[in-house]
Amino acid sequence: MRKKRRKLLRNQKSTQQINPTEQSSKPRSTPQADGGKPCYAGQGFLVIVILLFIAFLMFISIHMTIIFGYSPTLLKLYSPFGINIGKGVRGAIIEGGKYNLPLAYSIPTYTLWVNPNEPSTEGQYLMIAYRLGLISPSAPREKKENVIREVANIIKGKIPPDMPIKVKHTSYKYWWVDDTEERIYPHHTASYTIAAPIIGFTTPNGTGIDGLELTLNDILRTKYIPYKSFLLRNPDIAVKTTIDLGIQYKAETLLDKIDEEIKPMSSWIVVMTPTGAIKAMAIRPTTRLDKNRKPVYNPVISGRFEMGSVLKPLTLMWAMEKIGLKLTDTFDDPGSFQVGKYTIKSVIPAGKNATVLKGLKLSANVVFAQIALKLGYENYISEAKLFGLDKPTGIELPGEVSGILPPKGDVYLAVSGFGYGIYITPIELLRAYTPIATGGLLYNPTLLEGVYIGDKYIPAPHKPPKRVISEKVADTVRKALTEVVQDSIVRARVFVSGKEIKVAGKTGTAEIAMHGEYSSKQRMFTFIGMFPADNPEYIIMTSVYRPEHLPKGVRFASQVAAPIFREIATFIATREGMLPNK
Repeated sequence: MRKKRRKLLRNQKSTQQINPTEQSSKPRSTPQADGGKPCYAGQGFLVIVILLFIAFLMFISIHMTIIFGYSPTLLKLYSPFGINIGKGVRGAIIEGGKYNLPLAYSIPTYTLWVNPNEPSTEGQYLMIAYRLGLISPSAPREKKENVIREVANIIKGKIPPDMPIKVKHTSYKYWWVDDTEERIYPHHTASYTIAAPIIGFTTPNGTGIDGLELTLNDILRTKYIPYKSFLLRNPDIAVKTTIDLGIQYKAETLLDKIDEEIKPMSSWIVVMTPTGAIKAMAIRPTTRLDKNRKPVYNPVISGRFEMGSVLKPLTLMWAMEKIGLKLTDTFDDPGSFQVGKYTIKSVIPAGKNATVLKGLKLSANVVFAQIALKLGYENYISEAKLFGLDKPTGIELPGEVSGILPPKGDVYLAVSGFGYGIYITPIELLRAYTPIATGGLLYNPTLLEGVYIGDKYIPAPHKPPKRVISEKVADTVRKALTEVVQDSIVRARVFVSGKEIKVAGKTGTAEIAMHGEYSSKQRMFTFIGMFPADNPEYIIMTSVYRPEHLPKGVRFASQVAAPIFREIATFIATREGMLPNK
């Protein structure tokens, strides 16, 4: 009886077991929910995959926003998911002229790397040559020997772009080929690159080191994300500068001429619009970026100078604004003026009861020392700070320094009135001249116009101008500087087709302090002019620092810096078809 019962139980269990074939052909179900509908494990898995994919896209979007500073959705960095994973090169730097000519750009290249721990045998070199498609195994021995030397020359160097490449992103025991890039600076002479101190340069791996290449590195560089070897970047990015390549070329040519004739220690030409856009910045000495990638000292932003009489228009403006000085007010200038133990001298005395305008035309130091003392130290310093002579301009170049204002004291104040005892950068002084051209508004200089990202153009954000002087005072000073050029600085006058484009400007001849005293033989010559005088479109600074071979009788900026201004201003006025002043 017991045996029959056990046999019956075994039969019941066997009928309850599921056939393995049936089990694989039927979906498993979980407990029913939502009105008795079955919830399948396969659907849950699909939901998880979709959620993970969405999370991945969100991560990429956040990552791209962080490293680019822009949303990939906003910039449409490629469909279908708003990102591009693939090869990219460093963005271009282009001029601000109408042709958008490149100042710097990158081309994709390939680099062959070899494990230095592996022996370099002829057989290994031949294997590399076979894999690169340089030679076939059936080639004659002489050709194989030549290709061995060729491979040896390109190891750890860039492979020429015209070389046939059959192997990319692959390794073979002890060697591999990587995507790299080469930075090209297309505009140069035999000895220097056009606008080299502005452009700067990169390391071999594409990191900005100097100039715009450094300050805009985060915009220009190829972006890597921290997994695998993906490259994330918008492939069509270009930074548009304010530089006008035509004006830049002319400025470089003029400095070449100056270098050859009088051999200065340094010289520069800066062309700027009244609203701060730098159209040219040529500097000597300079370099050729594709041969000598070393930082170039830029005195325009990194040099502090006592710039002399080019500061007199500022002293005049500040006194007119703060104490109501008029151009008809008079001062005595017998040729010398005593302040404490020190004697201040005018090269050309303005005489007794000389008007302020006469003192400006003759660049009389004695007159402007008295104006500064009448203005007072507190007023002088507050105006100098308002005009930004103690702070960097924020131009998009590395290495900018700020000016140093004079300490308190009558002697310091008196000599500051005509540009001594105050150490400023040339770019700070150019900024301080913008209110004269704009009716009292101070503009910061800039080299950046905007950025192209794909087919989108994003204008560069700039700080709005600041009113620092009344329009009446600014216009009065500009008209006075127009008279200065007409009557006293003949070499700065500009003519196009026999008709004059009037210029407002001022010279500065500064003796340089050496070994505790000022040297009459070591000088800095500067001219700052704006034109057309009634409605300026350009402000230009030309400076020559410590020339070695001045012709006999040449002592002043009107003889050295003003003619350089005239040449580049005439070039611009002719090119742009400027009409003579009314």
